[in-house]
Amino acid sequence: MRKEAIELRDLCTLRMGYTLRDRPVHSDDGKTLLIQPKDVTDRGFLKMETPCRFDFAGSGVLNKGDVLLLARGRFTACLFEDDQGGPCVATSAFIILTLSEGVRQILPQYLTLFLNSARGQNLLNRRAEETTVPCIGCEKLGSVKIPVPPIQEQQEVVDFWLATRDYVRLVDRRIELLNNLVNSQLTSIE
Repeated sequence: MRKEAIELRDLCTLRMGYTLRDRPVHSDDGKTLLIQPKDVTDRGFLKMETPCRFDFAGSGVLNKGDVLLLARGRFTACLFEDDQGGPCVATSAFIILTLSEGVRQILPQYLTLFLNSARGQNLLNRRAEETTVPCIGCEKLGSVKIPVPPIQEQQEVVDFWLATRDYVRLVDRRIELLNNLVNSQLTSIE
């Protein structure tokens, strides 16, 4: 059975992230966290190891469930889950996809997974502008058609992904601990 395909512009609003006038200045007492391309892993996880806090008075703060898509270079998507420790803003390297009011036919987690899939990446690359660094704008991204299966099927895919994500995090942590153990062993030899 063929799934209905819907253009992104009919599912969500698309907007560019915040344009910085200068290099962001970290402030320990800054209330807003800045999400930068380095904070998104190749697997599509948001991982802020050295968060940049700054004072922000503008609009455009992220909401839980927003999908962030790197719009230049690699087209990796990640889900903003609002567990970063304060209000967050994404730089203009991202296009922010916010599900439109009343849209109940797609889960933001499923949208993230689709955009990161081989099929999603193929669709994004076909619409990318041919420049030194591939990029995609809101207009071209809005024309991407997303297959939208029933919510139950989407949830099954998301549940499998969540289990996989937890497993990957545990494996990464295990590797980190083993590396620390090896390093401590090497240090004790000196």
